[in-house]
Amino acid sequence: MMDLNARNRNVESMRVNGLVWPVFLKATGVGRVIGFGDSLVGGSFSYTPQKKAGTPCSNDGYRVNAEQAKAMFLVIRGYLEEQYFLRQQWAKLSKETADMYKRENENSGMQIYKQPDEGLIELAENFMDFVEKCQGFTID
Repeated sequence: MMDLNARNRNVESMRVNGLVWPVFLKATGVGRVIGFGDSLVGGSFSYTPQKKAGTPCSNDGYRVNAEQAKAMFLVIRGYLEEQYFLRQQWAKLSKETADMYKRENENSGMQIYKQPDEGLIELAENFMDFVEKCQGFTID
C-alpha cells in the first residue's frame, strides 16, 4: 500500500494499492505530469528523477508539487470524461451486440472494443477529489 500525503493538512491522506498505482499512472496518462512512463521492458517503468530523491512508484517520499497536482487533476478529468462516454456507448448496445464484442475481445487476445475500467474509474474519481484539494503531496 502507498499513502498519498497532502501538503494541505486539512485533506485526509489517500491510500492506494502499490500494485495498481503504476497501472493507474500509465492508463490515465497522469504519470506524464510527473515524468513517469513506459520503459523498454514490459512491466517496468521509466521516470524523470526530481532534484529531491524518490520515485513515483515507491513509498519513498516522492514529491508532487501543487502545480503538478493541478495538471494531474485536469488529466484525470479528461480520462473520466472518456470513461463516462464509453459507459454510455456500452449501455446503448443490445445485450447480443455487447456479448459479441466481449467475445471478440476475449478471442483476439486484445481489446478491440474498448470497455470502461470500473476499478480505475473509482480510483480516478477519488484521486481527482484528492488532488483538487491537496496543494501537492508526497508518496509514502
